[in-house]
Amino acid sequence: MSDQPNASTVRRRTRPASSSPPNQQILPPDLSSLFPIPLIPGEDPQAYAALLSQVTAGVKPTDAIEELWVRDVVDLVWDSQRLRRLKANLLVLAQKGALAHLLEATQDPDLALLDGPSGNHQLASRWLVEDETALAEVQAILGARGLDMNSIMAQALSDKLKQIEKFDQMIASADARRNKVLSEIERRRESVARRLRTATDTIIDVG
Repeated sequence: MSDQPNASTVRRRTRPASSSPPNQQILPPDLSSLFPIPLIPGEDPQAYAALLSQVTAGVKPTDAIEELWVRDVVDLVWDSQRLRRLKANLLVLAQKGALAHLLEATQDPDLALLDGPSGNHQLASRWLVEDETALAEVQAILGARGLDMNSIMAQALSDKLKQIEKFDQMIASADARRNKVLSEIERRRESVARRLRTATDTIIDVG
């Protein structure tokens, strides 16, 4: 009796391990550690994890390449939303300077020497922290000059226009890169599907 293994035994021993289910993480732990969560102070790790989970469930990556692309998409979505928040915060912070600018630009010349820029900034500082007296005073001043609260935000936008335009460019870039990654996933899957159809048709034709 020969000690050599038969062909069926060799096939069983060399059969490749089954692939991971599509809805499970495909990247091994050592590779996943290369992609830390891209958060800045004040951001919620659980919100990022929820976004990653939802996008992964929607895309259902089938291999490590697609999972890397999913991480790219999630990070780009996160970056885009962060930039939108920072842009809004920039306008909020710009309100103080905008109000002082408005008060100075529309100030009664007879009161200019009495109050001056320092008084305008002090009033704007008190208004920004919602001091009741300052709120009433600012509302009265703006109303007397034909302005309202929207005038403050309009002035803030004008003062920070270059920065806002830069934010908009970065947001558009992040959104475009996200769409490109999603398109790459679609093209890759279409290519695999075409190859599978070709292989299947060839087998059917030969049969």
